[in-house]
Amino acid sequence: MPMRSISVWPVMSYRIDNNLAENAVGGMALGRKNYLFCLNRQAAERTAMIYSLLGTCKIYGVNPSIWLTGVLNRIQDHSILKPDELLPHKWGLLPSE
Repeated sequence: MPMRSISVWPVMSYRIDNNLAENAVGGMALGRKNYLFCLNRQAAERTAMIYSLLGTCKIYGVNPSIWLTGVLNRIQDHSILKPDELLPHKWGLLPSE
């Protein structure tokens, strides 16, 4: 009589799909496709920087439109020595105008 493997192995629950990973990489894949239409390397690097900032907004739950509008309104009066204060992950820490 063959041994039943179900009694030997503990009950395990694993997700077989990789939707979370696919969704996380989806934006980068779209970006790579769009970089092909940039006319030169500098334009592609700038586009990648914008994708990166918008992706950071998404990760930290910051509305990209509100963030970008706020940065453009504040940047002229902001200290040149503290540009990191305008990044999306520190956006909620800035005092309101």
